[in-house]
Amino acid sequence: EKGFSLTELAITIAIIGIIALISVPAVLNTWNNLKLNLAASKLSADIRYARELAVSYRCAGSSCLTNKKCGVEFFTATNSYQVFCLNGTTKTLVTDPMTRTNMTINFSNIPEFAGVSLSAVSACVGGSCATKEIRIDSSGQPSDGTNAVYTAPATATISCGGASRTVRVIQQTGFTEIV
Repeated sequence: EKGFSLTELAITIAIIGIIALISVPAVLNTWNNLKLNLAASKLSADIRYARELAVSYRCAGSSCLTNKKCGVEFFTATNSYQVFCLNGTTKTLVTDPMTRTNMTINFSNIPEFAGVSLSAVSACVGGSCATKEIRIDSSGQPSDGTNAVYTAPATATISCGGASRTVRVIQQTGFTEIV
């Protein structure tokens, strides 16, 4: 007779089920890593954008805005951060060039970042690592909210599905790297 027996079909279905059970965690892990890498790239790009804005205020002469700085402020409790510029003590949120809205990024409200969390921020000045804000001056050098220069790279750690990525801001240059 032509065709498959019930036993052959049951064995085939069982093998397909076992392969599916083995592959589903790998697919989910890959998906979480993609979201995590995307979120880390977004955060790194936004810090670089704040640096570029700050450096764009660099000039020579008496008409310079010497106390103009830009930066990023982190809110781990709400899983968000915002990009801002300072003119003296006046903080203004930066307008996102893509969306034309304030650059406030909340990972919980963006579908592409579902499950991603801003888990830790560390910016050390002297012995204290309590700062949750990175300010960058017109020379590109980062500092904390009191204008003290960092003694170590500032870091922001994001996590998703048990994995994490850390965006580091190098203390001398303000450049970012993802580790």
